[in-house]
Amino acid sequence: MSTCASMRANVLVVRHCYRADGDVIRIISARKATKAESKEYWRCCHEG
Repeated sequence: MSTCASMRANVLVVRHCYRADGDVIRIISARKATKAESKEYWRCCHEG
């Protein structure tokens, strides 16, 4: 599972998997992060 943000501070939670050859990434699902997930993302990924 990955979490990513846009320039407008929208945070998404994305579930993905890699194909066996490693050249293709399959997106299984994507959704807007909850408030708690968004806070965790900004706290962890943008410290310092």
